[in-house]
Amino acid sequence: MRKVLQFALCALLFSACATTPSLKPEEALTLINQTYHYPAKYGYTLYLDDPELHRLVQLNGLDTSGLLNIVPEGEVIPEGAHQVSLTEKGRSYLMVDSSLPEGQQRVHAVTAYIAETDPEKAIAILDEPKAGSIVAQYQVSYRDHTPFTAMAPTREFTKPETKKVYFQYQGNAWKLIEKPEQDFGGNATHRK
Repeated sequence: MRKVLQFALCALLFSACATTPSLKPEEALTLINQTYHYPAKYGYTLYLDDPELHRLVQLNGLDTSGLLNIVPEGEVIPEGAHQVSLTEKGRSYLMVDSSLPEGQQRVHAVTAYIAETDPEKAIAILDEPKAGSIVAQYQVSYRDHTPFTAMAPTREFTKPETKKVYFQYQGNAWKLIEKPEQDFGGNATHRK
């Protein structure tokens, strides 16, 4: 009988040690903010010699609004110049990125914020912990729209967007597991 009680006590202690603690919404929100640096600026990469960019600039009126200059079709592009270039007014949206090669520039398009500031409302845990992992979701709202938002026509920036995140319990803490970045649309990228 004594061995049975010892075995039951050991099994209870082992199961208590092996239990993964729940992920609290406050902790999830902190990890999301640390990883994605909200509010996060999203930019659009301009490929200055791309004929498609030339067409999009005209289509969205960024040349007539004084943000971008374009060399009209059929005209010779001066040496050292590009088919599309930022004006002085357009340079106020420039995001400095030394990793971009010659002929590319990134401009600020929109700023993403976590839509809800109350952690209990901001984070929705989609499932119970399985093997030390959890899937959760949160909503992002987009504000501070610039005229360059029009360059990503496949995105709807007026409505909140739901994003999924993956957490895994490692060691003695929850960690946000990086998944491939979600596509911003067109040539746009999320910059930390």
